[in-house]
Amino acid sequence: MQKIPSEMVPESKQEEEKDAISQKNDEQAVLKLVQEVKEETGKYREQFEKGWKEGEDFYYGKQHKTGENLKTTKNHLFKIIEGEVPILSDSMAGTTILSDREDRQDDALILEKSIRYVYNDQNLQLQLPSLIRSSLMSAPGYLYTYYDPDGNNGDGKVCIKKIPWKSVFLDGNVSLLEDAAKARIEVPMRKDAVARMFPQKKDEILKQQSNGSSSIDIDNEDYETRDVSGTGDKMSTGAPKEYKAKDIINYVETWVKSYDLKDIENEETFEEIQEELAQIAKGEAPDIGKWEDHAAHIQSHEGILESLLAKLGMPLGTEFEQVQLMAEQVSQQNPEADFGQILLQIKILENHIEEHEELMKLNPTSQEPKYKDGWRVIKTVGKVILYDGPNVEENGEIPIVPFYCYKDDTIYGFPESKNIIDPQKTLNEMDYKEYKGLKRVANPGWIADHESGITSDKLTNEDGIVVIKAKGTEVRRLEPGQISPQLERRMQNDILAMEDISGVNEATQGRTPSPNASGAAISSLQNQAIGRIRLKDRYIQHYSMKRLARLVASLIINNWSTEKRLRLNTDTASVEELIFDPLKMSDLAYSVEITPGSMAGTDKEALNSFYFNMLAAGHIPFKEFLLVADFPKREILLKSAMEREKLQGEQEAQAQEQAMMQQQQSQDQSNQELIKLKTENMKLRATINPELLSKEEKQILEEVMRNEANESITGNVTPNQGQVNNQGF
Repeated sequence: MQKIPSEMVPESKQEEEKDAISQKNDEQAVLKLVQEVKEETGKYREQFEKGWKEGEDFYYGKQHKTGENLKTTKNHLFKIIEGEVPILSDSMAGTTILSDREDRQDDALILEKSIRYVYNDQNLQLQLPSLIRSSLMSAPGYLYTYYDPDGNNGDGKVCIKKIPWKSVFLDGNVSLLEDAAKARIEVPMRKDAVARMFPQKKDEILKQQSNGSSSIDIDNEDYETRDVSGTGDKMSTGAPKEYKAKDIINYVETWVKSYDLKDIENEETFEEIQEELAQIAKGEAPDIGKWEDHAAHIQSHEGILESLLAKLGMPLGTEFEQVQLMAEQVSQQNPEADFGQILLQIKILENHIEEHEELMKLNPTSQEPKYKDGWRVIKTVGKVILYDGPNVEENGEIPIVPFYCYKDDTIYGFPESKNIIDPQKTLNEMDYKEYKGLKRVANPGWIADHESGITSDKLTNEDGIVVIKAKGTEVRRLEPGQISPQLERRMQNDILAMEDISGVNEATQGRTPSPNASGAAISSLQNQAIGRIRLKDRYIQHYSMKRLARLVASLIINNWSTEKRLRLNTDTASVEELIFDPLKMSDLAYSVEITPGSMAGTDKEALNSFYFNMLAAGHIPFKEFLLVADFPKREILLKSAMEREKLQGEQEAQAQEQAMMQQQQSQDQSNQELIKLKTENMKLRATINPELLSKEEKQILEEVMRNEANESITGNVTPNQGQVNNQGF
C-alpha cells in the first residue's frame, strides 16, 4: 500500500498522531524508570535473600539437605525466637500527639485517640507478633499503610496491611528509610480490588496475567519432602509458600525522589502577590520562599513602589535617605501631611524586592518543584500505568514501616537467626552422631559360628530376639561400645552459644540457672540477658511505632473529610465517645512522641508486687493500683471499683446536701427568734417613750403593726409570722 504524504493528512489528524506518539514515548520512559528501579534495588537485595530464606527454613524445621531422610532436628532456633516474640509484643507502645501551640492541645488529643481507633480497627495488636517474628527469623517485617476509599461500606478506611519482605525493595545507598531516594512496593491484590481503585483503567487491569493458576501448586521448591521418622511417612517442611490464584496480580508502587521543576501558574503568582500587598498595606513584612516567580513579584512590587515614590515627587531608584529628607521637607510646608505610613511601606517594599533578587540567584528560572514533597509515585500493574504523579498524601514519607531485629549500616539490618544458624547446624550434626552411637550401643552387632545354622537374615537388632542355634556353637552380641562425652559437651556449648547471642536463656525463660544460685545472682543474670532484647524493643517502639503513628496521622488528616463519631475503649474499662472535626485538624501543627509499652523482659510478678506494696503502704489508692497492675480479670475489678466509687460519691453528695439543708433550717430558725426578740424590744421602748425609737425603727414597727392587724382581720399568717423582713435589722 502506498504511503499517504504527510502534507495530504489533515492538520488535526497530524496533531492527534503526534500526541499519540508523544504519549507512547512518555509511557515507555515511565516503564523504563520502573524497570530501572526494580533492577537496582533488586540487585542490592539479592545479597541478603539467601540468608533470609535460610532463616525461614531453619525456623520451620528445614535444616538438612534433601535426601538425608533419617536426620532429625532439635529446633532451638524456633525456641529462641518464640521466647522473644511474647516479650517484645507484650504491650504495644502508646502514641502521644503534642501540638505546637498550647491552645490546640485538645485538638491534638482528638488526633491521638483517632490513631488509637485506627490501630484497634486494623487489629494492630494481632499483626505485631507476626512482624516481630519475621524480623527475628529472616528479614524486617513490613506494614503498608494506605487509604481505601471503598472501605467501611463506602465511607473510607485507613488501612494497615502486613506485607512480606519479598514485596519490598529499598534503596541500598542509605541506612534509614527516611533518607531513601528509591523504593518499590509489590502488593498482591485481587484484580477487582485494583479496578475499584482505578476505574478508568478497569479493562486493562482485568486483562492482566495473574501470578498463578486457579489451583495451588503443591510442588514448591521452598518445601522439602523428608522421612524424618524412618517409617516411610513423608512430611513437608520449610517456609509456607506464596498463595497463587487466577485473579491475583501484583499491584506495584515505585517511589523515586524527583527534583524536576515546572513553570509556576500565573494564578498562583497573582494570589501570592495580592496576599503580600495586603500585608505591606498593614505595615507587615511578607514571608518569601525560594520557589516563587521572583521576576513577576519584582515587577509588580516595583510598580507599587513607583506609585508611592510619585506621591513625594521622587523617581524609582531614589535612595531611601533622600526619600526621608523629602518627606520631612513636605511635612514642614504642610504640617497636616503624614508620610509615616508611606515611608514604612516604601522601606518594606525595598527590602522585599532585595530578598526576591537574592532568591532569584538560587532559583534563576523562577520555577517550583514538580512534586511538592519531592516524591514521584508511579503505580502500575504489569505494563499498565495506573498513576504517575506526586505523592497524594504530600507527607514526604514512603508508606511502609519496617520492624527491625538488629539495625546496622544497611537499610535491611539483620535477623536473630544470622548468628545462631551455625551453632544450630553443628548441634544437628552432633545430635545425629549421638543418635547413631546410641543405636549401636543399645543393640551392638552379632558374632555367630558357621555351624550354628543361623544366617544373617535371621539376626536383627530387635529387642528380646530369640535365637535357636546348634549345640556347641556360639551366637552372641559384641560388647557395647561407648559414646564420647565430648559430643554431649559440644552440644551443650552450641546451645549456650545460641542463648548467649540471642539473650534468651534460663533466666529469661523462668528457669533457675543453678540449684544453688542466689536470688541476687539470678536477678543480675536476667538483667544482663535481656539487654539485647531491650535493644530490639527500642527499635520497635522509638522507630517503627513512631513512624507508623506519623503515617496514620497523615492519612487521617488528609482523608477524613467529614465529621466522624468514634467510640473506643479506655484504660478504665469504659467506652469513650469523641467527635473528629476535620476543620479543626486541617491546620494543626503537631509532633509525634512514643510512650514505651513493652516491659521487654521485666518480671511482671515483681512489678505487680511493687505496686501492691505501694497500695498496702497507703501511697496509692486501690483504683490507681488497678490502672497500673497487670493480672487476669483486672478490668472487671476496675469497673466494679469505679462503680463503687461513683456510688460512694453520690451518697456523700446527698449526705452533704442534707447537712446543708439542716444547717440552713437551723439558721433560719435562729434568725426568726432574733427578729422576734428585736420586735418585742421595739414595742417595749415604744410603750415607754416613742422618742426612744429611731426613724428607721419607727417605720419597721409600723410595718409590724400593719401585718398583725391584717392577720387579725383575715386570719392569715404571713410567711414571717407577723414579723418583718430581717433586712431592717
